[in-house]
Amino acid sequence: EDVSVEKTDRASFALQIMSPQKSFIICAHDELEMGEWEKDLQHFIKKCVEKSGGRKTKQAAPLWVQDKDKNECELCDQRFSFITRRHHCRKCGCLCCAKCSSHKMLLKHIDERQEVRVCDRCFTVR
Repeated sequence: EDVSVEKTDRASFALQIMSPQKSFIICAHDELEMGEWEKDLQHFIKKCVEKSGGRKTKQAAPLWVQDKDKNECELCDQRFSFITRRHHCRKCGCLCCAKCSSHKMLLKHIDERQEVRVCDRCFTVR
């Protein structure tokens, strides 16, 4: 498995975990707890890599823009509401409306068989 753990400045005492299927941020209560988590996670990743024979993928899933960080679609600026829902592009992580994320494509690092939602920008660039 190709998983990385790094400190991030997105929040206090936060670690960014990046993997092909899912990427996310975890927040500890203090620096000591964050250090313990980082050490344990690195140890676990090392064991998984050894077990898999050192197999690596080239791409990690993007970190998603948090819902609370955007009030409108990043592509068309349509304001989100009860009717206009938020969607995340599985390729770049941007937050967009349904109209701007109506396409699906196969992203093998996320799912080898099922196509996933992508924004118009990523679908066009392919």
